[in-house]
Amino acid sequence: MNSVYLRALLCASSAVAALSAVSAQAQGTPAPAATAPAADAAPVRRQDDMSDIIVTARRVEERLQDVPISITVFNQDQLAQRNVATATDLAKYTPSLQVDNRFGPNGATFAIRGFRQDLRTTASVGVFFADVVAPRAGNAGSPAGDGAGPGSFFDLQNVQVLKGPQGTLFGRNTTGGSILLVPQKPKDKFEGYVEGTYGNYDQKRIEAVINLPLSDVARFRVGVDWNDRKGYIHNISGIGPEDFGNLHYIAARASLVVDLSPSLENYTIVSYASSHDNGPLPKTTLTVSGPNCAFSPPASSALTLASVLGQFSCQRMARETATGEFYVGSNIEADPKLDQRTWQIINTTTLQVNDNLRLKNILSYSEVAGRTQSELFGGFYTVPATVQLTSTFSRPTGALEGRTFNFARSYSIPHGNTTDQRNVTWEFQIQGNSGDRLTYQAGAYYENSTPNSYTGSQTPIFASCSDLTNFVCTDVPGLLLGNRIGNVNYNNAIVSLRDIGLYAQATYAITDQLKLTGGFRYTWDRTLANAIQFITYFNSNGSDGVRGANGLQLAAGTPLPSPLRVCTIPGSDADCRIIARQDSKAPTWLLNLDYKPIEDVLLYAKYARGYRQGAVSYNAPPPYNIFKPERVDSYEVGLKSSFHGAISGTLNIAAFWNNFANQQLSGRLQASNGAAAATLAIVNAGKSRIRGLEVEAGISPFEGFSLQGNYAYIDAKVLAVNFVPGPVSGSPYDIFIPPVVAGGELPQTPKHKFSATASYRLPIDEAAGNLSVSATYTWTDHYIYDRNAGPLGIVPSFGLLNLNATWKGIAGSPIDAAVFATNVTGKKYFNTVFDSRTSAGFVSQQYGEPRFYGIRIKYNFGS
Repeated sequence: MNSVYLRALLCASSAVAALSAVSAQAQGTPAPAATAPAADAAPVRRQDDMSDIIVTARRVEERLQDVPISITVFNQDQLAQRNVATATDLAKYTPSLQVDNRFGPNGATFAIRGFRQDLRTTASVGVFFADVVAPRAGNAGSPAGDGAGPGSFFDLQNVQVLKGPQGTLFGRNTTGGSILLVPQKPKDKFEGYVEGTYGNYDQKRIEAVINLPLSDVARFRVGVDWNDRKGYIHNISGIGPEDFGNLHYIAARASLVVDLSPSLENYTIVSYASSHDNGPLPKTTLTVSGPNCAFSPPASSALTLASVLGQFSCQRMARETATGEFYVGSNIEADPKLDQRTWQIINTTTLQVNDNLRLKNILSYSEVAGRTQSELFGGFYTVPATVQLTSTFSRPTGALEGRTFNFARSYSIPHGNTTDQRNVTWEFQIQGNSGDRLTYQAGAYYENSTPNSYTGSQTPIFASCSDLTNFVCTDVPGLLLGNRIGNVNYNNAIVSLRDIGLYAQATYAITDQLKLTGGFRYTWDRTLANAIQFITYFNSNGSDGVRGANGLQLAAGTPLPSPLRVCTIPGSDADCRIIARQDSKAPTWLLNLDYKPIEDVLLYAKYARGYRQGAVSYNAPPPYNIFKPERVDSYEVGLKSSFHGAISGTLNIAAFWNNFANQQLSGRLQASNGAAAATLAIVNAGKSRIRGLEVEAGISPFEGFSLQGNYAYIDAKVLAVNFVPGPVSGSPYDIFIPPVVAGGELPQTPKHKFSATASYRLPIDEAAGNLSVSATYTWTDHYIYDRNAGPLGIVPSFGLLNLNATWKGIAGSPIDAAVFATNVTGKKYFNTVFDSRTSAGFVSQQYGEPRFYGIRIKYNFGS
């Protein structure tokens, strides 16, 4: 760890400790620990009551039903029952929450209520572990950091999904919401567990946790989570591993709490996670040659690269269809990998000055590094003996027959990583109350993310490379068609990000039943990129000749120099280097009125301004390399209610309306002649309206049985598009595919989504243990994945059934056992769509997970 950051961490903690010594002498007595507020004269709660869950959605401990925010909460038992081990699993059970896992579950990004994260933008959903935002991984071309990485879901108190802008109290502004991962804190008793899981696809998982009270003032907790599962996608190409979609990670966490004085607590968490897997393997499901590859040759004027490559893709489809398998694909990468390593230290010092004032200092340091070697879209081409170019003209491929090449593959830069970033965050909080009607919070936030080294990627496009490091490649389609087509895109960059915020929020009880909350935050953000961008072209048959449409040549001409390096960003220097910077700042605020007409009913109305910083997309040429902040005005009204007695339960309803302006969305820059790979371009795309309704309910009609359900309806519509796309002068890009169209829907936003879970605790003798069974059904409506694709970019609706049976304390022993099954019916579905017809001649999709099942055995020890 950088010594400057270590000294900063130690000095800040020492400063708060010194302040505590003064406070202890002045006060003489410690303040009571925070506890959940007790209801006045509340009826006796049954064991199945679900209304007294404690959350920290407003940075203090409160009862879920007393917080005027739409929240979904899962405790550790519920996560285990649903077999939640990755971010993808969490999204299945949460209304309004979606996940994009095109780069595998460990690189998944979240979307809430239609607010999503595109590549090179900052997170629209903030993920916080122990009150610290997830580490950034820079500004890479594949997602890493910013989310819930491998091993995030073990040994937790709970997971809280907060919907809507939460930027007043939480560091780093976001527009979609926040996800809080609350780890188990060290306790003052000896306890722990060891749990082993075995399942199909040879899944093996081991979790182990031990909690040690070191003394009267020190408590220690350490745990590890190791998970290994073979892939479920069968690779039939004979190149690389036999399976894809595998899972392999190890995560460890150690926590120490020290009571430095009766009023001062120091809490340190050190965590580490490392994952290594093959990644997903997309499946070609359609080509421009039609669903059955019945190719209709175009007229000469209609000749395109895509129409030629579509014929090559048909061979892959035929091979995969002939197997009769669903989970099958063809890999071309000899050594695929999606590697990621993260470690973090968090230090939180809390000083209880007196009953009415608390100070908290939160410091963290983290590092994220990753390497990638992966197919991006699954375009595996094999050159046939003859290619039909037009209705009257075909060409034998000669020596090129049987050669294989790929549409797009991503590699880390030579001797470097795709991501390699270090992060420092610091937050100082003041929490207090007047002792009567006023409670308040205020604080300062600082975040700095800087690279450890240059990072980036090399992406071969339609090129067959024997030595990518030294650009020894062959342009297979270029040799065939006589034009520069195959190439390698090179991106090498260092990206720094800095965020500073000041905030304050207060709640005033106008009466015992009516409360008004107001909050304000001002944020300053900066992104700075220093990047090298170029394309390397290779030998082709010529640079002139008889040309068809879009520059494709039908005859050979003068050979081109090979390799040929071309800077892709206009205005870059002789080394193809360009520097770009984006600064943004904005206020955000919150107004919330809540009213409790009776003890167990809460009504609220909320207005919030959300903001997501602008940034740099260094891979795109100006003016697309810088984009502005986006903002949202969010309106929400809600009801939270609980009932007790013979039948107990909860009913929570939230209706929301969001007006979205300067929305950050990704379009595509393309070269019509294939002279450059399509590249991402982030634009502020205008205005959108997102409205909807969320319902969460739970009921326990009799002892031992509970039924929980949630439903989300979202209507997301683009109202206006306020930019004019066009070709970029001085670059190979002459086509811009807009990210949205006015009147269209937003991507990854299903209109309907629901989940229902029934749980029953069998009435067996207590000496025999606690035996329960549960079933969960989730259903997700169809949604657009690729906003440019029309009907081919839509993921169809799908429903999944999961089952679980758990026997705790078997026959009075410290052993628990569980059997589980997810996707019990074996639903075959896809969850992403890549429509590459116009650029590569095919459509590909990524698989949703198949049926998983297994058994867990857990041994508990201690008190």
